[in-house]
Amino acid sequence: MPQTFDNYDKSLYLEWHRETVEDVDFEKSLIDIRHNLKANSQGHLSSLAQLLIQIKVRTEPECRLQSKGLLTGEFQLPINSFSEQSSPDNFDALFKSVDSIIEKCWRKNAKRKSEYVSSQNINNEITDLIRTSVVCPTLLHAKMFSERLQSWRDFIPEDEINEYFDKIDRIVVDEEAKPASGYFAYHALVYFIDGLIIEVQFYSLLSSAWRNMSHKLYEKTRIGSSPFMGPGSPEARLISLGHMLHLAEFELNRLTDDLKRTI
Repeated sequence: MPQTFDNYDKSLYLEWHRETVEDVDFEKSLIDIRHNLKANSQGHLSSLAQLLIQIKVRTEPECRLQSKGLLTGEFQLPINSFSEQSSPDNFDALFKSVDSIIEKCWRKNAKRKSEYVSSQNINNEITDLIRTSVVCPTLLHAKMFSERLQSWRDFIPEDEINEYFDKIDRIVVDEEAKPASGYFAYHALVYFIDGLIIEVQFYSLLSSAWRNMSHKLYEKTRIGSSPFMGPGSPEARLISLGHMLHLAEFELNRLTDDLKRTI
């Protein structure tokens, strides 16, 4: 493996990328790609916003019904950030930064000997160039929301699909786990017919504060540093807290199942 991949160095990687992958100014190419995504994704985001609202309207009462009233609360949808006019900063944050894209290309290409990630295939290789999240009352809410989102074609009328959601090709949902950093959630990839992909994460209200704190730690540990910084260190405690919250979420689910049998 070239020395370029021993430790992340942006300048060294960009030089390697030009010499090995494609003879272009890769950083400038990514700036252009990001700009084009921002300019051309408004219609896709509007369609996704409408779909998330549809899922919210159906899933909130279903959660209350299935739990016999034990699980209440509302989903916090990110749709206010989907418009550049109403929220420029939040809209810009939907799009992965150029520095983050370069670092992710470094991680991906470090594992390859051919068919590298390049400016030509990056939209298929990196599926979170546009990403957002839904905060759910509990992890069980997150599970139900993501399941309903995946099966959206089963309950939305065909005329509404043709009018509002005809650009959506398919939605793939799975559990997302990063044990090294203590992160557990659900996430969906929304594929559009023109090839655009938007990632949506679903996590619980209980873990939202932890998620915000852990973001900087994840950025640091994912580029080669040990996720364990020593017993009692803030980093180690934060990772442990993520696992504790994950266990607490599942205990809450078990308690809900136990208690609703007595109601």
